[in-house]
Amino acid sequence: MPYLFTRTTRLASGGPASLDWALKVTEKVNMIGELKVSLWARMFSAELGSITWSTVVDDMAEIVTGDEKLDADSGFVELVSQGAQYSAGTGLDDGLIQLMNAATVTTDAKFAMVTAAVLAPGKAAEGIALGLELCELGKEVTGAETLFGTAVTGVFGRLVWISLHESLEQMQAGGEALAANPSWIEMIDKRTPAAYMPGSGQRWISRKVM
Repeated sequence: MPYLFTRTTRLASGGPASLDWALKVTEKVNMIGELKVSLWARMFSAELGSITWSTVVDDMAEIVTGDEKLDADSGFVELVSQGAQYSAGTGLDDGLIQLMNAATVTTDAKFAMVTAAVLAPGKAAEGIALGLELCELGKEVTGAETLFGTAVTGVFGRLVWISLHESLEQMQAGGEALAANPSWIEMIDKRTPAAYMPGSGQRWISRKVM
């Protein structure tokens, strides 16, 4: 199964200059390596200023090969060093998610609603199966594709759903449709409490910058 690889950092309030730097990094990465990355910025959410580069790979070795090519490019290394002036000082956080469904990252997606939760003890099979059902029902109700996977790194047992939308209006309409759907509400109320750890849920919105 494919993997979603992410690299996240948080920018200080540097205005347009900081985002311009992030765009230059994205362009450089796509120019040098075979991996094509997208740049996302968090909005309406906690940890505002966080930006994420993401790509989907079939093999972890692709990530290592890509990093080696970047590290060997003096122009990229210099560009990364320039980023210190825009950083909030949090460093970089890599994430790796093994995707469990057949959803694809459409180039038309401009917004992503990301939801994360941690499996309850002894509920791996049930929680993953329920996660896939939530994706299917979500698409049926809203028409939006949702990537779903298990975290390979980070918090053990973490599951991630990434609902992709072409516009903010589409995302809002989809959320309102789910909130009014009896089947969705029943699934959330009756089945998720047993499958996932109480209080482990997180949610944030990102917009695609490039």
